[in-house]
Amino acid sequence: SIKQYSGYLKASSTKHLHYWFLEAETDAKSAPLVLWMNGGPGCSSLDGLLSEHGPFFVRFCTINPEASFFFFIYRLKMMEKLKKNPYSWNKIANMLYMEAPAGVGFSYADDANYTTTDDETALHNHMSLRDFLLHYPEFSTNEFFITGESYGGIYVPTLAARIVDDKDFNFKGFAVGNGLSDDAMNDNSIIYFGYYHGLFGTA
Repeated sequence: SIKQYSGYLKASSTKHLHYWFLEAETDAKSAPLVLWMNGGPGCSSLDGLLSEHGPFFVRFCTINPEASFFFFIYRLKMMEKLKKNPYSWNKIANMLYMEAPAGVGFSYADDANYTTTDDETALHNHMSLRDFLLHYPEFSTNEFFITGESYGGIYVPTLAARIVDDKDFNFKGFAVGNGLSDDAMNDNSIIYFGYYHGLFGTA
């Protein structure tokens, strides 16, 4: 019952970003449009879709013990299963999952050049979003939010800095969960985090 679409968005003349778009289950025409990006760098945003806040979770394997005449054989049986997520974000929002930068997930570059910088990634994400609105103009006036986690602490604000001045988007804000914002600060804080959570002592 969920309207969903997948394909590629043009990030540059040679780079194409894969997306998976799910319309909101209720009142999609007026529900906010939310972009989600997993971090890494190099982590597919389909991780967010299929194991965090999408409409269903994918479960892959179970251990199956089988008795033989002399011993037990434990066989790993692959079983693809879908489990409905009662807390899916697309119950109240139109969710756009985008795999970025090119080289992550199904996203690709025609010239197989996958070197990039954070600024280039922000530019390519911006261009991909503009391409998204060309394909789905009916969502151009919806409130737009950018969200992500982990290295999304870099992806999200650098993209937001570009989108905030783009009048083609009804940009309302961004959110980052468990975000990385600075390598040195993150590395230095690990010692204090571990100590104050009882992972190790002073000796």
